[in-house]
Amino acid sequence: MSGLRNSSSEFFFFQLIVDAVIRRFNLFRKQLKVPQNTAEFKIVINDDTRNIDVALISNEKIKDVLWKDQSTLIILAFGFRTENFTYHLLHLPDDMGKEDLDGRLHNVVSLSIGSKCEGKVLQPGQETTTFLSEKEVASRLVFSIDDLKPLFFKKPTVFIELTEVITADLIYNMISPESTLVVRNEVEKKKLVKNLRCVHERQQKSS
Repeated sequence: MSGLRNSSSEFFFFQLIVDAVIRRFNLFRKQLKVPQNTAEFKIVINDDTRNIDVALISNEKIKDVLWKDQSTLIILAFGFRTENFTYHLLHLPDDMGKEDLDGRLHNVVSLSIGSKCEGKVLQPGQETTTFLSEKEVASRLVFSIDDLKPLFFKKPTVFIELTEVITADLIYNMISPESTLVVRNEVEKKKLVKNLRCVHERQQKSS
């Protein structure tokens, strides 16, 4: 009888260990499924554009203000060309594109990149290519979102102009969540927070 009791106790103890290991494994597996990005960006309201590292804009007037205020800056300008900017295309994932009335998917947008370093406006061509290379971005005619991600690896402060092209989807998929996002007013902040949360929830469901 004593042997049976000991065997029963050992089995019970072994079962506890197995259960604990299984729980830990399931927790680890669940953590692996969590997307690297989250909806918890730091978003601040500030109309002072003097402390911006990177800007996403679609308005040339905003570009002029940023250019004047900053000594070192990278501007990603969507939808327009401007002096001293290099011209590119951004190829979006299909689910971020839009269909026209004929059912054709539009998932390529125009992108101009301007760079300023220590007060000097970098010229299109080799100067800009070298500057981007130092940021671990290889200059090319057609970029993907992943190609531009290194611009946001070092927790930059990013000015955001929300538009039909500069969407929460684009921001969520391209910008590191450790970055600080700057918008101009409370309305834009609430809209961005809401839209980023929707993108995050949608991606969690699909993962």
